[in-house]
Amino acid sequence: MPKLSQNAAQSSDDQIGSSASANTLPPVQSGRHSVLTTQSTPLHAFLVPDRSSLSNLSNPAVDLQPATHILPDRFRNVWPVKSRNADVVKWLINRQKAPWPLWEHNVPADSLPESRPNAPLDDWKVWFVGHATVLVQIGPWNFLTDPVWAMRASPLAFAGPRRVRAPGIALKDLPRIDAVLLSHNHYDHMDMASLRWLHQRDQMPIYTGLLNREYLPAEMNIIELDWWQEIPFHADPTLKIVFTPAQHFSGRGLRDRNHALWGGLSVLSPHGHLFFAGDTGYAPHFRAIRNKLGKPRLALLPIGAYEPRAVMQTMHMNPAEAVRAHVDLGAHQSLAIHFRTFQLTDESMNQPLLELAQALAAHTLSEADFFSLQEGHAAEVTAQPSFLLSE
Repeated sequence: MPKLSQNAAQSSDDQIGSSASANTLPPVQSGRHSVLTTQSTPLHAFLVPDRSSLSNLSNPAVDLQPATHILPDRFRNVWPVKSRNADVVKWLINRQKAPWPLWEHNVPADSLPESRPNAPLDDWKVWFVGHATVLVQIGPWNFLTDPVWAMRASPLAFAGPRRVRAPGIALKDLPRIDAVLLSHNHYDHMDMASLRWLHQRDQMPIYTGLLNREYLPAEMNIIELDWWQEIPFHADPTLKIVFTPAQHFSGRGLRDRNHALWGGLSVLSPHGHLFFAGDTGYAPHFRAIRNKLGKPRLALLPIGAYEPRAVMQTMHMNPAEAVRAHVDLGAHQSLAIHFRTFQLTDESMNQPLLELAQALAAHTLSEADFFSLQEGHAAEVTAQPSFLLSE
């Protein structure tokens, strides 16, 4: 089993979104967690990214040779994906959501992440904040995935999916963030309020896919990458950042479907490979990532937002598919993400973890191989035996 550190956020500056009415939502525990007010982004409803910038990228330069996922007006998945428009309409008309609680308190814990300036590169620790937000400490470096501290995953502060659990770590209790790994631009992954807060404090670079800078303030340090493109980590050239394929889509408004590139991100170090899958359906890219980049020491794999399958299968894995991805990757350990925070689809709140346990048993894998964490809790990431980057 991973070594669990009983960690939860202790914060004295709760910022509750205006959408959290005292009459409808139990208040976030005073003195424990901060939740940001969702920042409305009405301009994103009609934004169409300027593709001419693709030919002018210098941070880093991108090779625009013909690629199967880059079309003249948009990006696309490279694996066959069945059209689901009719299924989506039918689902929206007849939707039957499992009941979720209005609010659920996090499991208490007693410590916070700390800066580790002298930690060796082989010392890894992972902290689950909630949904797809994870803090991974690789030696002295702090990587944060898809930071979302907003009350709602929505373009509006008063409507849209509302969180039912607080972030496990308050923003102010994070150590300095050295890099954000941003998978794509959906509202439950690209949260303007959180990114602005982090930029104001840390001015960290944001590694992401092509054209996602079009949605972000100009003062932010955005490093755009194509699938399989890599760049040395700015603070330590012994580490590399790679943007990897995913089977998903992008868009924040009415006119920008698939205009910005989605994907996962890998951090390659002399002591292991961190793989963050982002949002994705199950597809052959997991084996390709293993073949090109090596078996991950730690994979962050989504297990939630998957029902009904007729609608969600191409874009979100269910737990059984997540276990198949773990096997395809040959991951030393995997952490479950993308569940228990926002009710985006129809399964019950705890169904992903129940089905994950069943899938692990079917593959004769244990919770030490593919584990989950409570919000705000942490685990030491054990080293891979005889690690080889090219394995």
